[in-house]
Amino acid sequence: MIDKGTDVIYSAAGGSGAGNFAAATDAANAGMKVWTIGVDSDQYLTASKAEQKNMLTSMIKRVDRAVYDVIATAVAGSSVNDVLDDKAGIYGRQYNLALEGVGVSYSGGYITKYKAQIDAAAKAIKSGKIVVPTKP
Repeated sequence: MIDKGTDVIYSAAGGSGAGNFAAATDAANAGMKVWTIGVDSDQYLTASKAEQKNMLTSMIKRVDRAVYDVIATAVAGSSVNDVLDDKAGIYGRQYNLALEGVGVSYSGGYITKYKAQIDAAAKAIKSGKIVVPTKP
């Protein structure tokens, strides 16, 4: 991908990023700039110094929010049992942007100057002004 001009790599799952981070570091050592985007957690915090130089941001799954919600709801004597797909019998809760189930990391400072725009986009998504498709 890098040889064909890719300049940003977004990992599909947390562990899969290791190869991407190494490839971006190798590219940097060869004089190319390739950014990586971590996923699941703030991968900047566990990356090497060399990998951090190429890590643009991380998209964070806020599992802590879901765990807290499930525990707090259980303590209150209730359950998290929204109907997600009645036909398929799928129940639970979908932790999306509105429920703060996902987030973005500003570690490294590479996207900090875009924070106001990112916050505005998040607000528009939460309000329904921008609708993000959920199916391809």
